[in-house]
Amino acid sequence: MPSGRDRNSMLACLRLRGLLAMLALAGVVAVLAGPSAAPSAAARPAYLSPMEWSVLSNVNWVRQRFGLRLLKADPGLTRAAKVHTYDMAQHFYYAHDSLGGGAWWERIRRYVHAKEVAETLNYIVGPRSSRREPKTIVRSWMNSPPHRAILLARGLRRIGISRESKARPGRPAFYTADYASLH
Repeated sequence: MPSGRDRNSMLACLRLRGLLAMLALAGVVAVLAGPSAAPSAAARPAYLSPMEWSVLSNVNWVRQRFGLRLLKADPGLTRAAKVHTYDMAQHFYYAHDSLGGGAWWERIRRYVHAKEVAETLNYIVGPRSSRREPKTIVRSWMNSPPHRAILLARGLRRIGISRESKARPGRPAFYTADYASLH
């Protein structure tokens, strides 16, 4: 029969093991939860659709995993992105520069003042899922070295996102994400 001291140390050891098991389980749940568990600084702004907000949440989930600050939604950058995304969907082209020849950085700087600006584009064709589409968009950016560099740039702190899709067979959903430093 164990003595009182042995019994107390055995109980303490069991409590410690239980605590460690609970912490490990919480870590596994957080990893499995993925982007939906990413912290958000605020509620979804009215100028972002739920799909656009989900893309931002996925981008911030990635940035958090790399120890970077989260991007904040910016209405000026969102306007710049929406103008360009609408133009691409309306005229069925895919390019950073506008059809009229305007450079992408000039367009962004018409809407925000910033030392550093960047842009990522994407499109998706075929059946769409509001749950999977944002993850697919961000995953493809992360798999492209130039886009990955933009998503993980420390100097970029604001983002504007736009998604536009014309309801015609075979037409893609276009995405534009415009980024800027704080100043």
